Amino acid sequence: MEPPQPSVDIKAKLNEFAKNFFRDTTGQYSGLATELVPSLAMLIAINFNQHTWLFRWTHNRVLLIPSGAHTSVGAGDAQVHPMLRDVRFLTPPSCDGMLLYGTRIMLQAKRMVQGVGGKTEAIALHDGARTHFYGSKNMRLVEELVSEIEDFNIGLAYAYVSGSMQIEENAAESVIEDVPNDFRRFRDRYRQLVGHTTPLNSQMSTDRQ
Repeated sequence: MEPPQPSVDIKAKLNEFAKNFFRDTTGQYSGLATELVPSLAMLIAINFNQHTWLFRWTHNRVLLIPSGAHTSVGAGDAQVHPMLRDVRFLTPPSCDGMLLYGTRIMLQAKRMVQGVGGKTEAIALHDGARTHFYGSKNMRLVEELVSEIEDFNIGLAYAYVSGSMQIEENAAESVIEDVPNDFRRFRDRYRQLVGHTTPLNSQMSTDRQ
């Protein structure tokens, strides 16, 4: 079900604050070249009456992000924004699913964009104003898992399709036949990292941290 649109007052108040804040903090740069004026962009989540809305604040304007849409801000926004299209395959959306997709996008930003780095933090914001912090250590392990999945998918798929796997044909077919189990092992490791204690696969990984 689509959440109701926020009242006009919420959007009006946010835009009023954004305009005043931007004017007061950038007025001293009046007359300078655009590239010398500090920029501002952030995402704002507002919870009211058991509904949550996401807004994007850029410079002196705040826009409502439509329900089901995805966005990003900050260094690397232009480079990683196309990757947000991949999230359309996440149906229905879930916190665990978004965490995995978001970690992949953040990892790519660290690899591609100068100045993007450090520890990745993730916070789930729920209706009712509840929050869930995944923790720096777990996020590091999720990043490692995402990197392994990327290497596995690209390395195995291209090697098999191109016929360049350096093993006998029968052995290559055995590797491909075991791919579903590899996916299940990845899935079980991820479920442990996000707090699910019941594995979906009998061959559960034991590297929970």
